Amino acid sequence: MAAPMLDTYREVVTPEGVLLQLPAAGPLPRAMAWLVDLGVRVAVLVLMSIPLALLDTFGSGLYLMLMFLVYWAYPIVCEALWGRTLGKRALGLRVLSRDGAPVGWMASITRNLLRTVDMLPFGYALGLVSSLFDPHGRRLGDLVAGTVVVHAPALYLPPPPTIDSVLAPPQPLRPDEQAALMAFAERAPRLSAARQQELAGIAEPLTGAQGQIGQEQFVARYQQEWQDLEQWLLLRAGASRRARRKASGLALDDTAFPQRYRRLCQQLALARERGYSPQLVQRLQQLMQQGHSVLYRTRPTRWRAALEFLVADFPLLVRSQARSMWVALAMFALPALACFVLAQVYPDLIHMLMDNRQIAAMERMYDPAAERLGRDSGTDWMMFGHYVMNNISIALRTFASGLLAGLGTLLVLSFNGVTIGAVAGHLQHIGYGGPFWRFVAGHGAFELTAIVIAGGAGLQLGMKLLAPGRRSRLDALVDGGRIGARLCLGVAFMLLVAAFIEAFWSSIAEVPAWGKFSVAGVLWAGVLLWLWRGGRGAGDAH
Repeated sequence: MAAPMLDTYREVVTPEGVLLQLPAAGPLPRAMAWLVDLGVRVAVLVLMSIPLALLDTFGSGLYLMLMFLVYWAYPIVCEALWGRTLGKRALGLRVLSRDGAPVGWMASITRNLLRTVDMLPFGYALGLVSSLFDPHGRRLGDLVAGTVVVHAPALYLPPPPTIDSVLAPPQPLRPDEQAALMAFAERAPRLSAARQQELAGIAEPLTGAQGQIGQEQFVARYQQEWQDLEQWLLLRAGASRRARRKASGLALDDTAFPQRYRRLCQQLALARERGYSPQLVQRLQQLMQQGHSVLYRTRPTRWRAALEFLVADFPLLVRSQARSMWVALAMFALPALACFVLAQVYPDLIHMLMDNRQIAAMERMYDPAAERLGRDSGTDWMMFGHYVMNNISIALRTFASGLLAGLGTLLVLSFNGVTIGAVAGHLQHIGYGGPFWRFVAGHGAFELTAIVIAGGAGLQLGMKLLAPGRRSRLDALVDGGRIGARLCLGVAFMLLVAAFIEAFWSSIAEVPAWGKFSVAGVLWAGVLLWLWRGGRGAGDAH
């Protein structure tokens, strides 16, 4: 693979004070990686459709959930755990945080949810424009998530040369001497090998090494350390069984890794100062980049932490964005209420939103004589899969569209409010209101509330864009993306619960109205109490 152009490097300084050059990937390799991932998705869906088709409607429900997982969860999980999808792995790419650390769950969720905006108006057009204008090829999702996609080729360290002498310890350099050596290191790739050795010889009084001989001594001295560290990193990255067997006998362990990593940082800085070959510097840079990812990676989420998030942190986060939540509620509820009332006065309102076939299907679903409420056909399990895929996707897109200055979120909330209000008003007008309210009353506690929270998450993201405050707009967007990603985790949980209730409880027509509304009252009270009081003690502690 050809080395990336110098102006595509993103330079960050690690906590150890060493310059880390991240070779940013441009639109072309990223597009090719996306095509590979698309092929993987299609292959999984095609292969799984055959055995799932044998399970009839139960298999259909599983297939719908598989579609949701393949589209949304596949890139999020792969990038959060390994920093790359299969497509990025095939193209030698990796997703990192803008400081060179590995991406965490929140950053992975944010950048993948915002693909919805990057794909507008079609074919990743907005994301392509963003990546072309950004010096590091970042699309909008990367900018908000604080991530960058870089080239990460496989490590390769040459065998050590056979020489007898070793290099003496380096001597300290003055700032002007360091600057001269760094300038030489930057120019070296454009010089011939003979010229590089000539200039290295001139710098010999400063470096203590001359030309290729000095580099060979340097490699011979530290080669075994690099190989041990490389094998240990391959083991930590979950490499092949053969690599695991090779690494199992290494003396390097988890406790010794930080010290070995700091030594590598010193060796990389020394190689740059002495103007060693770009190939050696690049190899050490790759090794350091992988070590940096391991050292500063986020800790895995524990089940207890996930439970604490749902019980306490999520309600606290919702209340911290109260203004956005109230605006989202108004933009959803007011159009719904207005259309419900208008449908009683102007019954033909529903025909402005649906055609006759859709209206007839809707009326069949809520016919008082129907055996199941809220559906034309399909088993409970099949409808559960449909609700999971459809409702969570809508909520995630509601959040992502907030990046369009909040206008996208406002439009989605208003449209959903108008549709729900018009449908409810029409059914009430024709005498089908009883079955409709019995159907939506229970799961609506989770579903409708979750849609409003997703809208609030999108609106706070839009406000970060319009009014960043005393921070830079990019930093404000990164903060808004993290908040939105955490809110979307809670929203996804709520919609999963709503889908279960909707499929297995709300659709039962035999339960009398008092039973349905009693359960609905308990659910609504529980959800509102959870969001109002959840995490109060934790909030005081924080």
